[in-house]
Amino acid sequence: GDYLLMLNNDVEVISEHWMEYLIGPCLRDDVGAVGAKLLYPDKTIQHAGVGLHHEGPGHIGRFLPSKSTDYYSLVSLTQDYTAVTGACLLTKRSVFNQVGKLDEILAVDYNDI
Repeated sequence: GDYLLMLNNDVEVISEHWMEYLIGPCLRDDVGAVGAKLLYPDKTIQHAGVGLHHEGPGHIGRFLPSKSTDYYSLVSLTQDYTAVTGACLLTKRSVFNQVGKLDEILAVDYNDI
């Protein structure tokens, strides 16, 4: 196939059109990978993108309500981020081949972004 999907075995799909939401942005030439907003069982956000700061990568929106209005509702918008987690990541096969394989030597915070 033209696309590769990385999806952790504990991810529960809650949207009927989830794959369409991932493929749409991935069709753009300027997009390397597309991720999803991931929720904890209590419906708070686990991950809405990855940001890099002086302590390393961190999950944006973590522990906010899934329908949060904090930060001007940015966690509910489709937007560019530095990285996404490999728990749910869609990329073009050509991009994956260009970047290369995932590196198991990297620390957990870096091995799938």
